[in-house]
This record gives sequence, C-alpha cells and structure tokens, in this order.
Amino acid sequence: MMTAMNPRPLLIVSSSLVADSLCRPPFNLDPEAFLLTRLESLKWLGFARFSAIILHEPPTELLAKLALGLRDNSDLEALWSLFKDPLGPQVRAMSLAPAAPPRPWIDLGLEPILPSELASLADSIPTPGTGPVSAQPRNALTADDIRELYQKGIKTIPSDRPLTDWAREIAASLGMASDSSESSFILWAVKAVTRKDLQSQGEKFFRAAQALPSLLFVLSPPHIPIFQEFFPSLKSRVVSANAHWASHGAFTGEVSIGMLADLGCRGAILSNRPPHNSPDHQSEISKQAHVHGLNIFSICDIMARRSGSPKPDRAFIPLCRIGESRSGAVLVNDQELEQILMQKGRR
Repeated sequence: MMTAMNPRPLLIVSSSLVADSLCRPPFNLDPEAFLLTRLESLKWLGFARFSAIILHEPPTELLAKLALGLRDNSDLEALWSLFKDPLGPQVRAMSLAPAAPPRPWIDLGLEPILPSELASLADSIPTPGTGPVSAQPRNALTADDIRELYQKGIKTIPSDRPLTDWAREIAASLGMASDSSESSFILWAVKAVTRKDLQSQGEKFFRAAQALPSLLFVLSPPHIPIFQEFFPSLKSRVVSANAHWASHGAFTGEVSIGMLADLGCRGAILSNRPPHNSPDHQSEISKQAHVHGLNIFSICDIMARRSGSPKPDRAFIPLCRIGESRSGAVLVNDQELEQILMQKGRR
C-alpha cells in the first residue's frame, strides 16, 4: 500500500540539472516529490510549501559573501531570500561525494546531502518549520545554534563563543544579546564621509566583527541608519559618536538616547567637552541610558571624581585609548585595530 506523499516537498535549485535526470539514479526522485528551479528565480517564489530546499553545487564565492552579510548583486539577494526567515524550511547543499563541507557552508549552517539521499529525505522530512535543529561540530555558534538557544528560552549569547555572521543576524532578529562583560568592549572609530565610503568597507567590517566578538562600531549619528541598511547583521553593534542629554526638545542636529535606542544601538560616547561634561548633563544622560538600557562610554579624563560630579554608575563605562587602562573599553583607530587583529592571528 502506498503512503500519501507531500506535494513537491523539495525545492531543488540548480543551473545544470534537468527534471528528467532527477528521476533517474543516483537521485531516484518521484516526479511529484520536487520542484526544480534556477537561482535567479528564487526571488519570485514563496517557500512555505516546501519542506526543504536543496542547493545543487552552490557557488562558493557567493556563499562566502553571503556568510559575511554582503548582498551586492541579484544572485546574492536571491540566496538571501532562502536564509532570512529563521523559521523557514531547512536549506541543504548537494555534494556529489562525501567530503568536508567548505567554510561558507559551515558559517551558513548548510548541511551536505548526497544525491542518493534525496529520495529518503523527500519521504521522511517533516512539514516546514518543524524539522530538528542541526548541530555543527564547530566552536563558532551557527544560526541553528542560536535558534536552539532561543527555543530553550535562553536570551543571552555566551561571550566565550564566537558567532558566524549569519548567526549574529538571527540573534539580532530574535532580540538576543551577548553576555559580554564591560571590560571586553573594543570601539572602532569608523572613518566614512559618504555612503560609498561605508559600503566599500563591508568586507573589512565583517571580518573584524567575526574575529572580535566584543567589537563595536563608532559612527556619527547621520551614518548610523546607512550602516544598518548596508549591514543588518551588525545593526546591534553600533555606538553613536555623540548624544544629547535631553530626552526631547528643540535641539537641532542633535540625537537623543531614545532615538539611538529606537535604532537598536548599543550606546553612545559622552564627550569630555563642555557642555556635555557638566555634572547636571552627565546625570541626565545617565537617567536616559537607564531608561532605554543603553551604555554610555565616557572618556577617561571625565571619569575622575571632581567636586559636584555624580557618582559613577553602571550606565557609564570608562573609555580609554590602548595602554591607558585595563578596565572598561578601549577606543581604537584603523591602525590600532589591525594590530589587535594581527595579535589574534585573525587578520
């Protein structure tokens, strides 16, 4: 007696396979068990009706870019549409022979599958969104690891485990944050004048972020939404170069703590110049930081107690240059960041 089959449970993405070949060895798929399409057609499809998506010989260069969060052409946008839904069908990559998966496959959580395994997968795979979470034998947390933590009710990410860039994207979409301590923050003062300046540094941003889980990006307020548009997986790792102490009012050209919280920023740097460093203004910006759950990184020379200064509190994290302090956070430029990356052997 034949069992009922899910209509077209597999979506196979290939630029070289034809439907007839998938019905013969080594694939042996039933004609009703799959839908065959090309990469460029993905953006026109909905994926809810498929139990799994199989990428046949996916371009390694494209997957490497996608793992870094880059989406600068139509093919990358098409691939992105497969991965952007954390509850969507599982995505696997077809390997013609048993072999260790390439690095981009691991970073994206792509499990290999052999042609001879497709038929059994089509018969056994559950409905979309209910499949088991895969585990990757790797120190870096993958997107699947993040989903599993979230399903267990764990909302913080272990600070001793690096994240793949796709895992960081999923964590941000689920509202999960790192449990990193204050002393681990490295703030990189990003140099950029135009949108093109930011976009051109994309690969550099992602490689540094992957090597240094505690790295935050310091940007001027006008550049923050542009940076987040280009690099959504880094959205929660942004610090504003400045902020106003008032919660609202007619302060043209200024940005408030509440506005930065709405953008998903980690915090802001408190200037060590008047009027920002006055005790009253420090007290007010501290209140706003507590209300919105943001950190205020304070230049070291205004952290010293002075007559009339408020007591330091948890909202304030001392911010120093390399070599000035062993606690708090450090502010680095391009050259200093390169030195840190070289020391970690992750340049």
